[in-house]
Amino acid sequence: MTKWQEILKLKGKQKELDADKDGDIDGDDFKTLREMKKENKKPMDRVSTTPSKLPQDEEAAERTKKNEADLLAEIMARNKKAKENR
Repeated sequence: MTKWQEILKLKGKQKELDADKDGDIDGDDFKTLREMKKENKKPMDRVSTTPSKLPQDEEAAERTKKNEADLLAEIMARNKKAKENR
């Protein structure tokens, strides 16, 4: 990574503004954020898992969904605790 790439890298809460996760903040990000605000959605509401091209049994798919839900709940709890400590 060059010096300029390191300087231009998103830092802190800038990452939350990067709605399309392409590494920069531009008009498309602000458009998406405005639309999400109108719909009262959070960035994670837009995330969807795409089916794998590999065969996967339903039991494994359910375990994956449960693990993702548990992880998301843990992250949200950690963020809430961090906000309370400010």
